Amino acid sequence: MQEEPFRAPTLYELFRTYQGRIGMVYSNPGIEPEILWNYEIGVDQYFFDRGLKLSATCFHTDIDDLIYSYKIGDDSYRDNAGEARINGIELGAFARPFDWLNLWGNYTYNDSKIKKNDHGPEMEGKRITGMPVRTINLGTEISYKWITASLMGRYLGRIYQQKYNDDIDDVYGANTKCWLWETKLTVSLWKHAEVSFSVENLFDREYFDYSIGKERSYFVEMSLKW
Repeated sequence: MQEEPFRAPTLYELFRTYQGRIGMVYSNPGIEPEILWNYEIGVDQYFFDRGLKLSATCFHTDIDDLIYSYKIGDDSYRDNAGEARINGIELGAFARPFDWLNLWGNYTYNDSKIKKNDHGPEMEGKRITGMPVRTINLGTEISYKWITASLMGRYLGRIYQQKYNDDIDDVYGANTKCWLWETKLTVSLWKHAEVSFSVENLFDREYFDYSIGKERSYFVEMSLKW
């Protein structure tokens, strides 16, 4: 499949300068729209009477005038890079061994590089900022009558914030490569109502997501459907 998406800069990227979590985030009214040529090929394969699905997708993206964000010290800036490319692969699996049990997982690898940047040739060959190199998602869901319980985990690999890719991991202003888990219990009260209890960062993992990551959090939710 081939696509030619077009993305114009947002009003925030063009005109809004503001105080971020750390340092200033500067606008740039000179940003040009970016154009992407995306190519991908994939396959889905089912086994065991469609009880198991395996999928694989390879993709390649060429980007002209990439809109990217980079940091100098604590401040964030936006600009266009001349050319960039992304090569990657996505692998996924979904299994339903029993009527009451779902299992799934997926893995994504992104090899993103700036190919040409006349405004900063020293950035050529560096990875695009803000894009995780590896991402893994795992999950399971158990359903019994009017109760559903789920457990989900997500791994975020290295994410570069500095335009020269000289980030130091696991410190304030950078990112931590780690697993984060969450769980949710949903009870259907009747046909049109359900109540849920969920916990994010289940194991209270200390991490950095640019600033200090969220501690273990608890949520109660009630929804009505008509």
